[in-house]
Amino acid sequence: MPSSTSCPGPVASYDRHGFGLFLVELKESRAPIGICGLLKRDARDDVDIGFAFVPESWSKGYAFESTTATLPYAHAVQHLKRIVAITSSDKRRVDQPAGQARLLLRAHGADARRQD
Repeated sequence: MPSSTSCPGPVASYDRHGFGLFLVELKESRAPIGICGLLKRDARDDVDIGFAFVPESWSKGYAFESTTATLPYAHAVQHLKRIVAITSSDKRRVDQPAGQARLLLRAHGADARRQD
């Protein structure tokens, strides 16, 4: 497992705040396709939710699915009352997936699975 000195950004967030980014994997193949999670930026008062995916995974609803899985974790486990999202006007629409959960979110060996 990486330490906060070998991977200062993502792992240090867990050390400092108790939360951070999850690795997003396809459920069936476990192929990594991006990251999603909670970020506490020094310049902002609020915790925000963020994501990034490899281009091949864009426009498939994975951003919606992963943020939908992250929000209950933020409220129930991290006891956060307010979470914001930062976006820009040039971002494309996020598609909502249909059907069962297709993703696994993993951080430090723990899974946060989307609950339908």
